[in-house]
Amino acid sequence: MSNSQKLTSREIIEKLKPKDICLTDIAEALELSPSHVSRIASGDAKSLRVAQAICNALEMPIHEVFGKSYEPKNRGPRKSQIVKAIRQGTPIPPPLTITQPSE
Repeated sequence: MSNSQKLTSREIIEKLKPKDICLTDIAEALELSPSHVSRIASGDAKSLRVAQAICNALEMPIHEVFGKSYEPKNRGPRKSQIVKAIRQGTPIPPPLTITQPSE
């Protein structure tokens, strides 16, 4: 499976079956509703805590289960843009207008 592919909720459930684990078990352990855990498994919502619990139950790394959904984002350029604007007392530009500094 490539790094960008992810398992469907049906595939997650099928891989949990031989281990006699249900999404409802994970929900109970995390003190969450079964529907919330199901939404994470299907990709309709995000929660790193729930995703990690599902991956622990599957004994699989998060990228093999959820693809790139939980990869860290590089916010460095955007953060620098925000800090610079605030320090200069200028409006913070929209995120799509990040430009490279001219030297």
